[in-house]
Amino acid sequence: MRSMKRRQFGAMLATAAVSLGSVGHVAAETTAQSTDPLEVEDVSTTIGGATATVGRAALTYEESTMTFEVSDWRTESDAGTLSTDAVEVVAEDVSAETYDAVRSAMVEAYEGQSMSPLLTALAEAEPNPESPVAVTVESVETDEQVVADGVTATGTVRSVVPEGTRALAAGDASMSDLDALGSSEWSQLTVERGDAELAADDVVMELDGAALAVTSPEGTATAADGEFEFAELEATLAPPETIPSAHVEFASQARELAADGELTASAVESAAADAGVTVSNTAEAVRSANVEIALAEVTEGGETVVSDFATSGTVAELLAVLDQQA
Repeated sequence: MRSMKRRQFGAMLATAAVSLGSVGHVAAETTAQSTDPLEVEDVSTTIGGATATVGRAALTYEESTMTFEVSDWRTESDAGTLSTDAVEVVAEDVSAETYDAVRSAMVEAYEGQSMSPLLTALAEAEPNPESPVAVTVESVETDEQVVADGVTATGTVRSVVPEGTRALAAGDASMSDLDALGSSEWSQLTVERGDAELAADDVVMELDGAALAVTSPEGTATAADGEFEFAELEATLAPPETIPSAHVEFASQARELAADGELTASAVESAAADAGVTVSNTAEAVRSANVEIALAEVTEGGETVVSDFATSGTVAELLAVLDQQA
């Protein structure tokens, strides 16, 4: 397994690009797939006024299982910091050809400092729709404030990837494709923070106009004083009442790109830069976003504790409450 520091990174990419070839070469040479692991260490890049560093990133393949791991990831800007100890994405029943294409595309993405090759490879992949997928995130923090100690989500390729994502990744999306982007469904989503744990079943995430709606028919919440069951969870994350002008302009440009069938990763990056979208004003917009949470019923040991519960506020206010509770 390769391991290198930042000063060795450029040389590795040049060598790897020659040895692996492009995604097109992989498709043509079906008899020569590479299932070797790919690993990099101490990588740093600056995008939009933010510096992102990764202690280690690795892509591995073993017995039809593809695993992507990132550890010690941290993004710093004038708006503050966002960090996580580790992120792991595991996909089962993946072909060697698909792994090879993704591996090659990752090298191209690093070399060209563009997500386009990777998005193209993912768009062209033909995974088994019933393949299990699991995402695990450990210790998410913002400016020394713990957002979550752990997040785990499980599902299948068919359910977690929204309908229309392939066209979006390939740059073929139109406005109607964006408006009709399907839902993402997870068999279970678990969030841990301190001694508390929330486990929601059959979670559905979908766009509702400009808002993100999340629903779950049932689940459990465990705290220091007991375990509770909940029914009909509904949560909505909506844009702030005053959307930054840079984001309004970016949205307008993105709509034009989609209408022209030019919604590629590089085009979106350029549009964001032209509109003045930065990490700082995006972080502030997220903190000002509106959150609404509703529960039909909360029970403990079969007895109703709360019914028709609802609350609302901004993301910043919600994080402040969580911090006080912790």
